[in-house]
Amino acid sequence: LTNTMSREKLLLTVAGEVARDMVKEGNDKERALDQATRTGLAILTEGVLVAPLEGIAEVKLGKNSDGSDYADLYFAGPIRAAGGTAQAVSVLIADQVRRSLGIGEFKVTEQEIKRYVEEFQLYKNLQYKPANEEIETVVKSCPVCINGEGTEKVEVQGNRDLPRVPTNQVRSGICLVIAE
Repeated sequence: LTNTMSREKLLLTVAGEVARDMVKEGNDKERALDQATRTGLAILTEGVLVAPLEGIAEVKLGKNSDGSDYADLYFAGPIRAAGGTAQAVSVLIADQVRRSLGIGEFKVTEQEIKRYVEEFQLYKNLQYKPANEEIETVVKSCPVCINGEGTEKVEVQGNRDLPRVPTNQVRSGICLVIAE
């Protein structure tokens, strides 16, 4: 297929096929979403980086307050070897796959939006720091939850102990993905 389409088209095509085939074979949607996202990312990084294995900690199905499900991507931290572009594209891959599997959209709460903004204020290692309004726009518009492991020693002071956020530590991976 590499001779007939761009790498970007290829990674979306193959990721979709992987997810659909896994579900047909009896795997649950969560496992299919996880594998398809990692496969697409491996194609993007040409299989020479650890990003699909170590940059994405896990991919889960989460629940919105109305009971609908959504794709929940947990980033381990910045994918150093691949950079933010690969992480940002992994969100696109997960969105395309979740659509093909009939998984719903992430519905962010106001308190979660404030949490994202607070983490950006505390995280210092960005080449470009989006304005608070830009952060809000991204998280309100993104149909996939950009989540992650706590990677920094510093913790948020407000917006703590949120049910869908696994830590009170700053999650550097979410900052890099949203900034990209």
